[in-house]
Amino acid sequence: MKRQRPFLWLILVFFSMPAALAGRYVVGGQYAFGPEGDVVIAAMQREGGHYWQRSLPSGRILHVLDFAHHPGTRLVYMETRMGMENATQASVLMATLPEMLRPDVVLHSGICGNAGPGQVGDIYLPQYLVLANLGQKSPQQFQSWANESYDPKNNRKDQVTYFPVDTRLLDLADEAFATYSRTQAFLDLQTLVRPEGPPIALRKGFVGASSNWFVADSSVLALWHQLYDIRPAQGTAVYPGEQFYNRAQVSLPLATIDMESAAAAKVFFEFGIPFAVARYPSDSASETANAEFERYSQHAANLGGGFVWQWIAQVAQAQPVARDMQAFPEQKRLGRGP
Repeated sequence: MKRQRPFLWLILVFFSMPAALAGRYVVGGQYAFGPEGDVVIAAMQREGGHYWQRSLPSGRILHVLDFAHHPGTRLVYMETRMGMENATQASVLMATLPEMLRPDVVLHSGICGNAGPGQVGDIYLPQYLVLANLGQKSPQQFQSWANESYDPKNNRKDQVTYFPVDTRLLDLADEAFATYSRTQAFLDLQTLVRPEGPPIALRKGFVGASSNWFVADSSVLALWHQLYDIRPAQGTAVYPGEQFYNRAQVSLPLATIDMESAAAAKVFFEFGIPFAVARYPSDSASETANAEFERYSQHAANLGGGFVWQWIAQVAQAQPVARDMQAFPEQKRLGRGP
């Protein structure tokens, strides 16, 4: 009997192993910059699970939470910092983290310029992201030659690639917003930001554009609508959105302008990691954008941060993508071999 006790002890240890040893579902979270990150980090610290930080050699900080309310699920949260280059670097870092920190899905968020029907306080969930700052504009035309981007599906360069988000993550965003919009924190912010007019809305079915420009010019905004709306070609396709329509098979207007989302979307598309974006307007991307940004960016970030935390929790609970599944099954994940 004494010889059996170590064996029984090993069985007990095996069945009581923490999730960290038995395998873990990892939700990646990115915030572009600013106070919405503070909202989410504060919520991580209150959740009741194990919260810790890890500094990377570059000086970036990973905020990590092993959920108490969703056992076996981990959140790895980081700031991309401003601009396309920073977003690319941060996304490559996140996609190549060690196995126990590498995300199964990624939620990206931040404030944006408004090119759609929304207002400050609304939350956009773009269906496609497009790189909008690559090309050459002359007085006569816009040449998108620099928008050529490698498409691993057909092993060739396409003139412009619109990067899709994962629809399962959008479905969970609907559920998250339904819960968040009933909280007192949301209602208080809605009263502050929009004391009159329609209630704050979740808006889907749009294109999001990213560039290294802070757009504060209505003529640039009009040009970008001409270029990056997805719509059927009228005769010969001239603009990127017309060229892409046959693949998308749906007309989608441009609605958000930011400086990070499409760069992150491209990286996670290449790595085959399911990805989605939430952006919330801080300004109109017109001549009044700078003043609006000063007035509304904090409010937009507070609203967005509260929503993103609820979205993260919804994804952590649902675990919508299995470890061995990818957003694009025919695409091999970089760095994983044949």
